[in-house]
Amino acid sequence: MSEPKDVFLGFDPGGRGACRRKNCDGNCGKGNFGWSICASHNQDAGCLCLKVVKSGVSCSTKGALDLVKGYLSRDLRGGYVQAVGIDAPLFYNCTGEDRTVDKIIRDKLGKAHSTVIPVNSLKGACLVQGILLAVQIQRIFECPITEAHPGALRLIDTCMPGRIRGLPSNEHQRDATFAAYGARAMHREEDGWRDIFKEEPTPIVPLEFRVGYWMPIPGLDQV
Repeated sequence: MSEPKDVFLGFDPGGRGACRRKNCDGNCGKGNFGWSICASHNQDAGCLCLKVVKSGVSCSTKGALDLVKGYLSRDLRGGYVQAVGIDAPLFYNCTGEDRTVDKIIRDKLGKAHSTVIPVNSLKGACLVQGILLAVQIQRIFECPITEAHPGALRLIDTCMPGRIRGLPSNEHQRDATFAAYGARAMHREEDGWRDIFKEEPTPIVPLEFRVGYWMPIPGLDQV
């Protein structure tokens, strides 16, 4: 079996969930923190899609990263992580309220916009673990990172699930896989996608590196 060279990671920070062990190492498989390791894959028709190589859940940032690093070093020694998608806010604005990027997505979704929740209404696990995860990913892989919104992605790009081989049934693993799909789109600068982070007028990024927010929402210059 040939080892994939273009690897894309996706994460869905969701907290401890059903895990109640005080000293859990994150490998209990009971948490709500989804992760997914994906690779580019050519279908028979020559259409480039994404293949889920491995996915799972954890109850912490450390647990998820340990599982991913262990699999990459053990089973994907020839793989190279090109980009990462995280289903959590990676930047804010000066008011602490609604972000311009979220308004852009809501405008695209129309009546289905309720899936895009204002940052000020999100739970702590999503707000904190996304940032912690991004910092550690940058230290380990030194690759581009995009914020992702799997719920909005499913509604905007209805063909997306059909382009993914081995899509997990678990909700958190599935959302992590959709985040990896967004990471691949960022890496390839897919037609019809754009970095809406660039349209945030006063972003506050609590990170020492630049992040993006790639979504399948064409700009006026792409229509």
